[in-house]
Amino acid sequence: MWQCYFALGSHIKTPPETVYQKSCLKYMIYYNRYRYQWNLMTPIQYRDHLLKSA
Repeated sequence: MWQCYFALGSHIKTPPETVYQKSCLKYMIYYNRYRYQWNLMTPIQYRDHLLKSA
């Protein structure tokens, strides 16, 4: 199955599974580090805030 996604020569294409994994990873990084929620903090900032106050 993997062979059908690769072209011969110098033009190598990325398999769809790898593209999906990369897009999921990018979204998880965005969700956890850059997306603000109701309390105007990202999940990572909120976690750090809770750990400092405890």
